[in-house]
Amino acid sequence: MQPIVPPKLRRGATVRVIAPACSLAMIGRETRDIADRRLQELGLRVTFGRHVEEADAFTSSSVASRLADLHEAFADDEVRAILTVIGGYNSNGLLGAINWDLTAGHAVYARPCRRHPLPGR
Repeated sequence: MQPIVPPKLRRGATVRVIAPACSLAMIGRETRDIADRRLQELGLRVTFGRHVEEADAFTSSSVASRLADLHEAFADDEVRAILTVIGGYNSNGLLGAINWDLTAGHAVYARPCRRHPLPGR
């Protein structure tokens, strides 16, 4: 299978922030302001999933809420990129319910990090 390479984001492109693992509520105001400012400096239009601020005792939201935000981001033709608040174990709860037909054909880019490099790297 040939990888799908996403087009470069351009000024004015819409990006959607979702929280598939932990809620945006766990991120402090100062950190959020820095992120907002940097994305605006890039000329990106930032939108948020409807459930990113929901937080339960584990600083997450229900699987249904997190899944809804993921599916809505893929279904929105205006969204050019999806950013996640933070990765984490709670994301695994979504795997069995993802609508793979909805996500098929979309380019996916995962940025490797020192702790968890991408396979084959």
